[in-house]
Amino acid sequence: MKLFFKQLFFGAFVGALLVGSQQVGAQDQRYSQYYTSPARMNPALAGVFDGAFRLGLNYRTQWGTNMNKAYNSASFTADGRSGVFTDDYIGYGFNAMYDRAGMGGYGITELGFDVNYQKKLYQGRGFAGKEYKQFLIAGTHVGIGQRTVNWDKLTYSEQYDTDASGYYNQNISSGENSEAVRNSRIYPEFHAGLLWWGTFGKRRSAFAGGSLYHLNRPDISLFWRPPVDTSGSSFGTPIEKLPMRFTIHGGGEIQVGGRGSAISLLPGAVFMFQGPSTELNFGLSMKYQAPKYDDFGLRFGVWTRISNQFVSISDATLGMDAVVVHVGLDFNQFQFGFSYDATLSKLMAINNTRGSFEFSLFYIFEGDTKRQMGCPTFN
Repeated sequence: MKLFFKQLFFGAFVGALLVGSQQVGAQDQRYSQYYTSPARMNPALAGVFDGAFRLGLNYRTQWGTNMNKAYNSASFTADGRSGVFTDDYIGYGFNAMYDRAGMGGYGITELGFDVNYQKKLYQGRGFAGKEYKQFLIAGTHVGIGQRTVNWDKLTYSEQYDTDASGYYNQNISSGENSEAVRNSRIYPEFHAGLLWWGTFGKRRSAFAGGSLYHLNRPDISLFWRPPVDTSGSSFGTPIEKLPMRFTIHGGGEIQVGGRGSAISLLPGAVFMFQGPSTELNFGLSMKYQAPKYDDFGLRFGVWTRISNQFVSISDATLGMDAVVVHVGLDFNQFQFGFSYDATLSKLMAINNTRGSFEFSLFYIFEGDTKRQMGCPTFN
């Protein structure tokens, strides 16, 4: 019973947070390691790295200690770039993401392609001038998405059996109209983004960008017809348009202690706005990379996330949501990242600050050294 009420309160709290923000609005799945999942951030990021081609995996799990089923997300990225004309590049990428949440197995699957044009704006002269350059990138994404749910695994208040010591009994009729719902919906996706970046010497760089996701605002509803209340009267609409997501991000690298120093700082910020949802992320990482051993790098960072906080059914405001601790290791062509989200919102009273674990792994194939791009370092 104690575990049941803990899970019941947790689910009610999350649902109330969504309702308090607005009518229930869909939001995108996203990672805390923002730049290890470039396809989730900005299509202009495809191919922006030191190398010719890379393969990447991401995995995130959260709320496993509070729900019968943890929320799990996994994605795959393959991207690269090719030189065009004298100094420009074409970036391209394929990405796939799968997200599964809750007892009903609510799933989101996305497949898509990114393409962008990377225009060189400035290149310094001489030997040292090669480290001074600027690029402007415009990118787009075309793909498909799918939403699914297993309605048979959901439980409703009508199925709560007080005679069975407080458990749901799925043998009791839920009273729901199964003919009004669908198990799956497929829809097209279109995104666009811009990115500027510049390098100003070895291990000194800056970047800033913005993106618009779901330009076509696809219908993701899993209803055939308007839902009905307990009296049998229909309400609302079977159409659920996915809100556009606006993302603004920026950061850079600052070497500390002179040109020969092994230490640099990586400040960054990511702001996301989608319908009623607002998320503000900012933080600082430290990178250790000895000049004589550029095939090895170690990173440690702390980020803070501010998002919508539940106050009452009719009121939601911004507040501290979580602190994210990130550790990264670069070795030869491999890049590994691990992060942990510690909850700081009111949910910490339920999950004892335990938030989510996240892993990333990339492998980068080296390219033609004659056309090295010299990309900035991302967090």
